[in-house]
Amino acid sequence: MTADGYALGTWVRWQRGWKDKVAPERRHRLESLKGWTWDPFRDAWERAFACLSSYCEAQGDCLVPQRYRAADGFALGQWVAAQRQSKETITAERRERLESLKGWTWDPVGEAWERGFACLASYCSAQGNCLVPERHRAADGFALGNW
Repeated sequence: MTADGYALGTWVRWQRGWKDKVAPERRHRLESLKGWTWDPFRDAWERAFACLSSYCEAQGDCLVPQRYRAADGFALGQWVAAQRQSKETITAERRERLESLKGWTWDPVGEAWERGFACLASYCSAQGNCLVPERHRAADGFALGNW
């Protein structure tokens, strides 16, 4: 609602819903407004994906901590968790785009367990036992003793 009681949000929703029926001159006027979008949900997803892409490029993986916020305050960690939870319901295009990112995984906990197990199996093979000292690190730096 505007200060004078006009239901602006409802009006905007109608404009977006009738996008293909809005007169060309009115479409042009709407599109000339800074920040106007016909699909705010798609645009929000694209902004979040760009943020994740930047994170992945900088970090070398997509293992964004749940509470991580980007420099602009965007809750990237929560967004990534939501994408993982909706794996079965998001569009195939979005799923493919996420999977195209270096270091993307749908199951980071499962993959971390598999990595730990592989390190342990290697250690056991080399040492003849699984008595890993608490502070032992694998050659790649993995904290096997803690795992």
